[in-house]
Amino acid sequence: MEKTISTKYADLYASAMKKLFFFILVMNPILANSQDILFKKVTSEYMEACEMGKEDCKPFTIERSKDQIVMLVLPCGGTQTHASLSGSGLEEALTLDIFHDDCPPKFNLTDLPDGKYSIYMTSCHVGGYCSFSLQTSP
Repeated sequence: MEKTISTKYADLYASAMKKLFFFILVMNPILANSQDILFKKVTSEYMEACEMGKEDCKPFTIERSKDQIVMLVLPCGGTQTHASLSGSGLEEALTLDIFHDDCPPKFNLTDLPDGKYSIYMTSCHVGGYCSFSLQTSP
C-alpha cells in the first residue's frame, strides 16, 4: 500500500517531534546545571584507520574537569549503527543501536570513573575498535 502525501508528512512530523523530545530530554539537565560541556568527536577517518589496523589509530585521552559534562560523539555509520562502550568503570558494556535518523551515536561519559575504555563500532559505512583513557584533571 502506497503512502499518501498526508501520511508522509505525518511520518516526517512524528520523526521531527521525536528528535525534538530527545533533544529536550537530553539537554534539559545539562542546561539546568549550567555546566561546561566537553564534546569529544571521533572522526570517520579515525574509525576507518582503526577498522583497517593503521598506525593512525592510536589510543586517545579525554581530560575533563570535575564538574564537566562529557559526551563522546561517534561518526554516523550509515543506515544502521551498532556501538558498544566497555571498560574499567563498567560492569557491562553500554550499547547503542541506532538508525540514520538518530545519528550521530553518542555516549555520555560524565558519570564514568577515570580509567581505560574501548569502543567497538559496526555499520555499513565505517566501523572498528579503538581505545581511550578518561582522566579528571585536579
